[in-house]
Amino acid sequence: MDICLFLCTKHGRSKIRVNLDNILKRLDVHCICKEDELKKLWPAKSRNSFVLCLNGVDDPDKILDIMNSHFANIGDKMASQLAPPADIGLDIEANDVDGAFFLTEVNESVVSELLKELKPSKSCGIDGLTARLLKDCKLHIVPPILHIFNLSLSTSVFPSAWKTSLVTPLFKIGKRDDANNYRPISLLSLISKLFKRIVDTQLYEFCRSHQILCDNQAEFRKGHSRSSCLLDFLDGIYTDIDRGAACGVLFLDLRKAFDSVHHKLLLCKLRNYGVSISALKWFKSYLEERFQSTKLNGKHSSEAKVEYGVSQGSILGPLLFIMFINDLPNALNNSRCHLYADDMAIPVTGFSAAEIKDQLNSRLEEAKHWMDSNVLTLNLKKTNTMVFGTRHTTQQLENIAVACNGVNVEVVKVQKVSWHHARF
Repeated sequence: MDICLFLCTKHGRSKIRVNLDNILKRLDVHCICKEDELKKLWPAKSRNSFVLCLNGVDDPDKILDIMNSHFANIGDKMASQLAPPADIGLDIEANDVDGAFFLTEVNESVVSELLKELKPSKSCGIDGLTARLLKDCKLHIVPPILHIFNLSLSTSVFPSAWKTSLVTPLFKIGKRDDANNYRPISLLSLISKLFKRIVDTQLYEFCRSHQILCDNQAEFRKGHSRSSCLLDFLDGIYTDIDRGAACGVLFLDLRKAFDSVHHKLLLCKLRNYGVSISALKWFKSYLEERFQSTKLNGKHSSEAKVEYGVSQGSILGPLLFIMFINDLPNALNNSRCHLYADDMAIPVTGFSAAEIKDQLNSRLEEAKHWMDSNVLTLNLKKTNTMVFGTRHTTQQLENIAVACNGVNVEVVKVQKVSWHHARF
């Protein structure tokens, strides 16, 4: 009998259910009686395995401090390799403009709804308050939590107890004894996440209603996605080819973009976008005096201060980041630009190899200048370019020379775009 027809019958479904029950019972017996053998059959595939040696050091306590210092100082190290930004005139005492963004207090229903939507599986932060505990005690903790939230919004002071994050290193690829091959995963207080969700919602609504975010950015925006970004990107290329032109594309790679955000520059941009003085003071309080501790091999490191960056995995961090790079397209001489968080593709169009070469080099220089001015690092070794067109036009462009600061940019035939995991 066809398997689909079999499953559609009542007898078929019942038989499947009985067989599954028998399998689960046998599995339970096996788990109880032969737990050690089961572990051998299904070894843990954790990417957070014990780090026994790091940068030539094998002392567990020193490994902790090395890892924590590495994560905390990423932005500072990147900034030290660039010229400091020009004098930033940030006046936090000036008068607010009409229509400025103000943080507004919330009521109990907002906090109750956020606690209701909180997933029990969410990891807790350094305070140890689990999602299950917060949900079970919702009726009793909503009033004090609401008081803390509104007090912070009215005084423009972010609670210092929520500025410390617990970082877990996540191994990426390469050698396990190299700190550069680990990604920091920050665990924050769940109550602070609820608070930042409120601020994120208010700030995003202000950006949406005032049309602040550029149309080029597809990440972290409602109504946009990886698919829409890719479709827009491909539509522009097909349009160029249909009218007989060739298209060259720069794929830019930013090094540790989220970890390198300059706080004072960010605050200056928020002010220029219409954030009020009181809200700006809140964001300043939120960004400054932040600390982190790294958890590794079952131990915690001492706390280290974090001077740069916004957390990529946080609630508010992604929106602050796309507002930070929001003016990048303006620096590209009206060229098309596709952004998905910190991934960027800049297409240019031309009818000759020389025209496309000049445009690619010009756009690369403009992007590099903007990034230097904003204390971000362009990774020229991972930045590459690709050409699209008919077979005749692409053959003429195979050996096109694109370079910046004496570093040649590789011309590739296959490019993996991380914002859709697509290959061209």
